[in-house]
Amino acid sequence: MADTASTLEARLLPPDTRHADEDVATRVGALGLAIAERAARHSRLSNLSTDLLDLLGPALGLEEAALFWCRHRERPDGRPRPALHSVAAFSPAGELPPTRARHMKAQAYRALSAARPVARRDPREDADGGQSSSRSLALPLGTATPWAVLVAHWAVPTGEHEDCTEEILTRLAPSLAMATRPAHALDEAAHSEHQVSARRAIFAMSSEAILTVAEDFTIQEANPAFFKVTGWTERAAAGLRCSEVIRCRDERRTLLCDTPRCPLRQAFDASEPTPVRDVSWQSRSGRLCEVAASFTVQRMGSDTRAVIVARDVALLNAANRMRANFISMVSHELRTPLNSVNGFLEIVLDGQVGPLNERQKEFLGYAHLSTQQLATLVEDILLISKADSGQFTLRLDAVDMGKLVSQVTQALQPAAAHAEVQLVVTLPEDAPLLHADELRLQQVLSNLVSNAIKFSPANGTISVAVYLEEQALRFAVSDTGIGVAPEDHARIFERFYQSDTTSLSRTGGYGLGLAIAKLIVEQHNGRIWVESEPGHGATFSFTIPHGE
Repeated sequence: MADTASTLEARLLPPDTRHADEDVATRVGALGLAIAERAARHSRLSNLSTDLLDLLGPALGLEEAALFWCRHRERPDGRPRPALHSVAAFSPAGELPPTRARHMKAQAYRALSAARPVARRDPREDADGGQSSSRSLALPLGTATPWAVLVAHWAVPTGEHEDCTEEILTRLAPSLAMATRPAHALDEAAHSEHQVSARRAIFAMSSEAILTVAEDFTIQEANPAFFKVTGWTERAAAGLRCSEVIRCRDERRTLLCDTPRCPLRQAFDASEPTPVRDVSWQSRSGRLCEVAASFTVQRMGSDTRAVIVARDVALLNAANRMRANFISMVSHELRTPLNSVNGFLEIVLDGQVGPLNERQKEFLGYAHLSTQQLATLVEDILLISKADSGQFTLRLDAVDMGKLVSQVTQALQPAAAHAEVQLVVTLPEDAPLLHADELRLQQVLSNLVSNAIKFSPANGTISVAVYLEEQALRFAVSDTGIGVAPEDHARIFERFYQSDTTSLSRTGGYGLGLAIAKLIVEQHNGRIWVESEPGHGATFSFTIPHGE
């Protein structure tokens, strides 16, 4: 036995201590036996990997070596994505430098991507001035889907006999794959078990109701939160169709089961994830539960199922309804006194109750302007409250966009003249009629032109243009004002948001105009955006489909 061990170790000696005529096949055979012996000795991945590199490093005269383990994660599009993890490294100088480890991992990724060994050769100069070449090899281990990559690096002095390290490593690939296969199987099993355990823990402890439904609409599995919300038990719900358990209803309490509007049916038919839906579930006692639910379909081979995740939003919806009702009530109650104050101010300003001096007219003018602004704010809050409660509707009719633009610009011409800015209108020829709400579009355009007047300097120009596009009309309002900062572009259409440039306008605002404009445009299935650079003006554009 001692003679056999000494013979094996002699065959594994580096090239400078072995006989020059020793052939590659003999060395590969000896290394293969040693690899198999170490594989039988270890079951843990880390111990086996370290022992294999400690074997190959001295035997092949390697300067550096590393073994990377590969796990395949799923991309959002369903394709596998390899992720490499270092499990062992070899370096006669000690620990492998981090920079070298990163370079070796990059080469391992290239080998995985190419699905074959990737070799690299670089000339370099030795410390004594001699010439040598630095060589490296990234060797995938495994058949169709490699589970590991061995990266080895060694030097070959110039003039040395033909180097055979690359050939030996390549021919050792099957032995290395066979040696690491059991560790791969154990690691994958442990990883899968860990993932399953983690999913089960999340499934069981989640406060959100979760259930899986088969393609025939039978309930397969549900978590405790689902049974708490619906009042069903696991035994009672097993094998039933979802139409017998949750009975989804829309906001009008209309039953959706077995109709084309069923959110689960739409999820199975859709090619993309469906948005979160506000629906009502019917509990076992007959009580309706308001939930916000997502419906996600998972397709794994021939098995297709939907995962429903729902959150009880009854309290949230009740609070929102109370808030909307309060805002609506207060706004309505403010209308009457505001209209009275505004009317009496107009009577006094017209001199119907006696002559006024210039000072009195000035002060009453300020009061009149303030009441008008407050009345506009009340109307804006009412509009937003209606939109939040789902009561905002459009009165659609045929709209002549040329007439619409003319009405808006003529109404704002006095304000433009007072601000000493010029309005320029550009309209296309033979533009189609729009199927839209004329008063609401006037509101959007008036808001954009008014803002342009506020932020434009004296002697500036405001351009109001309409462009005919393939499926929509694009309205653009451009000014020569101070512009909008890039960081404000994404937030300028938010409610009550005011950028730093607002203080530079001629009149203040409440930050609702652009939010309402966005609401109206999106109700017309259009979009609104801003293009601007600070100091170079701004262009606000929105589109309205023309339906041709």
